[in-house]
Amino acid sequence: LFFLDLSIALYLDFGASFFEVGSLDLSKLRFWGWMLLCPLSILFILQFSDLSRPLSAYSYITILPLFLAAFASYKYDGFEDIQFMYTAGAIGATFCLPFLWFRKNLLVSIKSESSGAERYWMILSLIGLIVGLIGLIYSYLSESIEYSQYVSIRTVIGLLFVYLSATYLFRIYPPPIKSITKQSDSNELGDQEKRILEQIKHKLELEKVYLEASYSRSDMARELELSESVLSRVLNQSFNDNFPSVLNKFRIAEACQLLEETTAPINVIADEVGFNSLATFNRVFKDQMNETASKYRQKKVKEASTKIA
Repeated sequence: LFFLDLSIALYLDFGASFFEVGSLDLSKLRFWGWMLLCPLSILFILQFSDLSRPLSAYSYITILPLFLAAFASYKYDGFEDIQFMYTAGAIGATFCLPFLWFRKNLLVSIKSESSGAERYWMILSLIGLIVGLIGLIYSYLSESIEYSQYVSIRTVIGLLFVYLSATYLFRIYPPPIKSITKQSDSNELGDQEKRILEQIKHKLELEKVYLEASYSRSDMARELELSESVLSRVLNQSFNDNFPSVLNKFRIAEACQLLEETTAPINVIADEVGFNSLATFNRVFKDQMNETASKYRQKKVKEASTKIA
């Protein structure tokens, strides 16, 4: 929605001299198209700040202030009073901004996540452009700038939206490498697949990415600049398992070490090794070890006592 509205707004601005001929006047549509960018940018930011889930229906309330502003302008005189329309639009766009404040905790936590730095700076850039766009309207309303200057600067801001969004999106979602076309019928890995496997092992054994609860297959594929299908195939051939199961095996191995070497509560260990809940940890631990974490710890304590004796 964000990119569609931005494309339409830019095309209408670039083609204004062509479209606005005779009785066909698209200046009002152009204005509301640019105003709609403000709440859509905020929705884009909210979606971008949490890649693990889609936007909730509640998030779309962000558009409500601008909708009410457009409705008020239409009811007032059918968009005929340009000054009133611009004022209503500016106020409506301004009242969309507080919706970011309600999700400030989500924005603060982004930097610690995978590819968080890129997303954090993209979000700050988008917020800056939203504020700049709204400030530009107020400047025009206060007659600090002329209409031609207002349109020119607005177009520049739109192009900055395109540049920043595209730049950061390509950093966060790099194009996948070419698929391995020559596949053997056997389970032996080719040279390229072996290199990929070494990269995967580095992520798991040295970087210990599995300790991050929200870490996903798409995160690893993005960091290794692979397609998810290539990553899954190498994992299946090498570990004979899927991505979540491979992560859980490393998590349980880490948990076993902590159970043996520390006296930390089991719920703390579950959180430390990357599980979202104690119930999930207990279920996965029992599936892999055929006993509960508490029994495993008791057994290891008993074995250690016997060796000392």
